[in-house]
Amino acid sequence: FSHGLSYRDPSRVVVLAQGSPYFGIRMGFRDRETAVFRARSRTLEGVATYSWTSTIFQSPRGHREVLAAEVGPQFFNILGVGPALGQALDGPETFLASYDFWKTELRGNPAAIGENYEIGGRPLRLVGVMPHSFSFLSAPIAVWIAVGPEQSVTAGRWWLALRGAVARLRPGVSQAAAEK
Repeated sequence: FSHGLSYRDPSRVVVLAQGSPYFGIRMGFRDRETAVFRARSRTLEGVATYSWTSTIFQSPRGHREVLAAEVGPQFFNILGVGPALGQALDGPETFLASYDFWKTELRGNPAAIGENYEIGGRPLRLVGVMPHSFSFLSAPIAVWIAVGPEQSVTAGRWWLALRGAVARLRPGVSQAAAEK
């Protein structure tokens, strides 16, 4: 449960994890498992996935390694947060910048919105900038990208396909009921 954050009705926001920590890390879910949550849950009114990774951001100022989050289409709706400037993610070829990244790397230039940049070897269009106060669970994320298809992995490396999941409790559902 995420308390003290600037989300809409934060007491209803939950982070889903399966089982006890494995080597200190809580395990995520395959895409088919989050689809089951969406379809069958009686306590959750939305589920979105997320994952983060280091990637390369290329701009006229050069290459820079940044932390990027890939998020499912309902991620920001579940949190009840949207961009402070611009618009929400509107497809796989778009991205959002954190406020700090926009200020430092893009020099706080409002004209950067709508421009294309290369992230992880792909051309992506900046559609918005997140609020200065926005954060989510980890070291500061520089860019937010629409989630791609689940990685194809071998059986011996199954954990590489896992993603975190965030959800919103249905109105009237207690934390205890959700935990059951």
